Amino acid sequence: MKALLAAALPLLLATAPAAAEEGPARAAIVPEVTVAADAGRAARVELGLSDAVPWRLRLLDGPPRLALDLRDADLSALAPSSLTRARAIEAVRAVRAPGGWARLEMRLARPMRIARAGMTVGDEDEDVGAVLVLRLEEVDAGRFAGLAHEEEGAEASAPAPRTPRIRPVIVIDAGHGGIDPGAVAGGRREADIVLAYARALKEQLLRSGRFEVVMTRETDDFVPLRDRVAVAVAADADAFLSLHADSLGEGAARGGRVFTFDAGRQSEATARLVERHQRDSLVGDLDLTETDDAVTTVLVDLASARARPRSERLGDALLIGMEEAGVGLYRAAPRARGDFAVLRAAGVPAALVEVGFLTGDGPEALADPDTVRRMARGLLEGLILWSADDAARAGREMR
Repeated sequence: MKALLAAALPLLLATAPAAAEEGPARAAIVPEVTVAADAGRAARVELGLSDAVPWRLRLLDGPPRLALDLRDADLSALAPSSLTRARAIEAVRAVRAPGGWARLEMRLARPMRIARAGMTVGDEDEDVGAVLVLRLEEVDAGRFAGLAHEEEGAEASAPAPRTPRIRPVIVIDAGHGGIDPGAVAGGRREADIVLAYARALKEQLLRSGRFEVVMTRETDDFVPLRDRVAVAVAADADAFLSLHADSLGEGAARGGRVFTFDAGRQSEATARLVERHQRDSLVGDLDLTETDDAVTTVLVDLASARARPRSERLGDALLIGMEEAGVGLYRAAPRARGDFAVLRAAGVPAALVEVGFLTGDGPEALADPDTVRRMARGLLEGLILWSADDAARAGREMR
């Protein structure tokens, strides 16, 4: 039934272009950044638009539905599967609404409430003018009926704007773990070393009072890539940092470096590094490139152009912070790009930090508490620099 509804939706969209009779649409759907994904008992919806427009939400009962109204919007480019891939959304339809509003109605698989809703505005030179982000959380039928009843008669009013976060949420991902030790040298495992760095960074961020922190792992456990992604999605993260330590079969390379995602600009050496990381991340044949579920949608669709400029600025700021904290940097290329799956998967500004080389710096030196604290301090300073700049840019976009 779900497949039938999904197949029929393009016809609905073609025969009922929202607000087509009201005049030319101001905004259109941007399919490349429109996606829905499950996150445990919650779900996240991202709707890309070519321009920012007024919007409103309401819950409808019998069956449970979420109605999203957009003024002066053309919904004809919407790909149904981009939203129905989330198990929380059974079907979608687009209809006209009075007053120049276009309605996107999502039939929910179970009662859910609107936990968070907000629109971010893109840079003027980007194809994506705005992204509407919704977080839905499961509730019981009685609670949903009450929420839907409260919404009756309030169709013309916009919901209160999302309350700005006081502190950005940073997800720290300690690479490898459990059955995946990562690189090994001198009896030391990369998984253990980077976990120590992750814990130190968490402590620095919390002590600063500027950030909230979520860890993908706090112990020596194997965390599949899909679960690391789910942590970032469920936390509605503002930034994602993945910590690793490199190892070379030959040479005496040493020092830290920062990677951001860019499949087209990676060097041959970075390509080999990526291959090692991807192989380690796919322990137990966990090859997400062959799956077709909501998490894969996150991997593909959230690797969008709108996140990359912010990731680039994040990487640059982290490198500045590391240098100012006295962290030794990799001389050949302290700032690099690569096709790391974990950076594609994050769907938010993301960077991969190599804290050093097990084969060059040496495992004992990398594990030294002073070295760990210095790196954590540098990453903290970089995040402070980046978050201030990011907030200032967001403020300019909203004016």
